[in-house]
Amino acid sequence: MNEIEKLSAIKRMGEASAQKIAESMSTMFGLEVEMAISSINMVATDNIPKFTGVSDEAIVAGSYIGFSGFLSGSMLCILSIESAREIAGILLSGIEEESSEERPALTEMEQSSITELGNIITSSFIDTWANTLYVEVTQHPPVFSCDYMSAIINSSLVDASKVGEFAFMFDSLISVTDHDVDLEVLVLPDLESMQKIFDRIVISTLDAV
Repeated sequence: MNEIEKLSAIKRMGEASAQKIAESMSTMFGLEVEMAISSINMVATDNIPKFTGVSDEAIVAGSYIGFSGFLSGSMLCILSIESAREIAGILLSGIEEESSEERPALTEMEQSSITELGNIITSSFIDTWANTLYVEVTQHPPVFSCDYMSAIINSSLVDASKVGEFAFMFDSLISVTDHDVDLEVLVLPDLESMQKIFDRIVISTLDAV
C-alpha cells in the first residue's frame, strides 16, 4: 500500500467520523446536520496556517484535545470567529445572553458551545480510529482557545505528550438548515503514533481481504 492509498484510507475514516459527528449533533441539538470532508492533506505543523489560508494576523477560535494510549497526540478544531459565532448561534438557539457594547470576541456561552463541538468531533474521530485500527485511545479534557492559528497549534503541541512534526488536515463543512460553516479538523499524532497509524492501516486492509 503506497502513501496515497494510506491517505485515502485515513480520509475514509474521517468520513465515517463525520457521519458520527452529524448524527451526534442532530440527536443532541434536535437539528438536521450534515458534515462533509472534502479533502485530507498531510501537512508539516509549521505549514498549517499557510495551508488553511488563514492570515498570520487573523484571530481564530477552536479547541484542542489531547489523546493518549496506543496512539498519542492532539486534535484541533479550528473556526474563524465569524463561523464560531454562527455555529454557536445555532447551538444556543433560544438562549438569550446579555448584550454589551464592549462585546468580547466570543462570550462564555459561545466558548462553551465551541468546546462542546470540539468534544463531539474529537470523540467521534477517536472512536472511529480506535475501532478501525483495533487499538485503545483515551480522550483528554478539551481546552478552548481564541488566538492566532500558530499560537493555538503551538499550545496544543506543548500540551501533547510528545511533539509531532506532521498533521492530518481534514477540510470540512458542517451544514445545518440554512447555514454552512467551514471547519478545519487537525489530527496531530506524535511521530511514533503516525507510523503506527500507517502500519495498522496496512494490517486492517489485509484483514479485510
